[in-house]
Amino acid sequence: MPDVRAIFLDLDGTLLNAEGRISEPTRRALEACHRRGILLYVATARSKRLAPRAGEAGTLTALLRERGLCHNGAMAWDAPLGYERHYVLAADTVAALTRDLAEVDADLQIAVQRGEEYNAYRLPMSDAEHETWGFAPHETPAFAWAAGRACSKIVALHPSRDLGEAFATLSHRYAGRAALYLTDSRRCLQAMACGVGKERAAADLLAARGIAMDEAAAFGDDAPDAALLAAVGHGVAMGNATPAARQAARHMTRRHDEDGVAYGLEHILGLV
Repeated sequence: MPDVRAIFLDLDGTLLNAEGRISEPTRRALEACHRRGILLYVATARSKRLAPRAGEAGTLTALLRERGLCHNGAMAWDAPLGYERHYVLAADTVAALTRDLAEVDADLQIAVQRGEEYNAYRLPMSDAEHETWGFAPHETPAFAWAAGRACSKIVALHPSRDLGEAFATLSHRYAGRAALYLTDSRRCLQAMACGVGKERAAADLLAARGIAMDEAAAFGDDAPDAALLAAVGHGVAMGNATPAARQAARHMTRRHDEDGVAYGLEHILGLV
């Protein structure tokens, strides 16, 4: 049995099944880890307020909201310790990158996210979309205003267009200024400050607890998870993971809709 003192859990495509819920086997496995004193950290691209939603995690909601990282590592917190850290993307880079993204496609939605303060959107949003993103209309300032200020993360997404070419061009153009990821079947581009990612935020969170990275496990499925899976002692890629996540991980488990986290905790890591 490995000496695991902490577990980092991506949400979408990892901890949550195809119905967007934590399955009963996974809930039981996580509760067993918690009873053993293993710390559970959420590690998500979402904002903190959605990590996770109550309807997704049920009785685990309060526990999973105690500590974790959000915005793909641009924010990290450990409430019992009173720890919170924000790694921001510089204002000049935000201004330049949002201008360049706007030239990619007229239908490209661009969101500028600033921690728990606000989201700002390039294109109009429906009430349902506001609810999905977790920020009410009164928490949505003008896009032009937000695009000139430091932020946590920029998200650009298109309903149908492959953003691979834009990603390649902008990754080269902003090398040394921003960390870019291509996700969601290549239709979403995400950007944070250079050097910021899930692995850095995780290392800082664990250092605050006196835990080494090789004493941690992590579960993930997409490109932003890859560096974290490689950095911890026991990186576990889901059966539905992208090639980047698979290559970075030490272990492979089942898909997110096949209780992959529960299977990994019990049959791969032997923690429950």
